[in-house]
Amino acid sequence: MHASLTTDLEIVGRSLAVYVAVLMLLRIGGRRELGQVTTTDVVVMILIANAVQNAMVGTDTSLVGGLIAAVTLVATNYAVSRLRWHFPRFQRLLDGRSVTIVQDGAWIPHALRSVGLTEDDALGQMGTDISDAEQLAWAVVDPAGRIRYRTRAGTVHLTPTRVSGA
Repeated sequence: MHASLTTDLEIVGRSLAVYVAVLMLLRIGGRRELGQVTTTDVVVMILIANAVQNAMVGTDTSLVGGLIAAVTLVATNYAVSRLRWHFPRFQRLLDGRSVTIVQDGAWIPHALRSVGLTEDDALGQMGTDISDAEQLAWAVVDPAGRIRYRTRAGTVHLTPTRVSGA
């Protein structure tokens, strides 16, 4: 039998707290697109799910308690998606900003470090057409971890996949 309204509200509160905490941890952890997670990313997600389960439902192991936690998470995720759509600042807070790694043909070392790339990694993602930063007007790593760059000839490109360090 299911416990009480107090327990239900506690599950909602705990689930919200866990959602926010995990969202912040994943935001700090780096830029990822769901279709491009690594094996270690999957392991971390599974372990996080297991680690936070009891934090959400406490001692309530009932079906209703689990459903309350699931509905809370889905509703919160929907609300966050709507907030991201309506408030660009909120989206930037969650997703981050693009980081310029090349400006006027010169690498920006602290920017490369901030996205976890080396010059060789970045050049490797840009393909065989680009062999040196001097060929670039600019290059940025977008919040999804892809590199967008413009050659000095004026052609703009976007790497098809996220870079491994970002």
